[in-house]
Amino acid sequence: MRTFIIILGFLFPTLLYSEAGFEFGCDQMESSFAEHNKRSTLIGNAYVITGSLNIKSDKIELYGQDYRFAQCSGGVVTLIQIKVRIINEDLVCRSDFAEYNSDKNTLVLTGDPIVYKGNDVFRASKINIDLDNNDIVMEGNVKGNITDKEKAEKKTEE
Repeated sequence: MRTFIIILGFLFPTLLYSEAGFEFGCDQMESSFAEHNKRSTLIGNAYVITGSLNIKSDKIELYGQDYRFAQCSGGVVTLIQIKVRIINEDLVCRSDFAEYNSDKNTLVLTGDPIVYKGNDVFRASKINIDLDNNDIVMEGNVKGNITDKEKAEKKTEE
């Protein structure tokens, strides 16, 4: 079972908690209101919605100051909107919208997406990424720059 953690407090400090708050729902909820360990666990058909973030999962644990962190497991589908930045060891992605599906371990980027993979740059109307192997499928107005790794290394050495 994959677990997906959304670290909202660092990357998007007001994404999950805002003046408008957030909406949630589930089949069952467990909460702890201990002063230094406030957390709520949404179980079964769980969802959290804010103005710029939608999360659906089998289980969502909300914690941290103002519940700004979410740890999700089982059937995670996440839609993040407005200037998304995703960084992993091999890829750097930017887009206006991103949808993560944990069952398929895929990421769909739309809204002026761009992906940097090493020295290569990919742009398209829609970019699908298989996160198991970092394969990229691009659709609509596809553009890119691919660098010959050996030539780039030789230029660096000179």
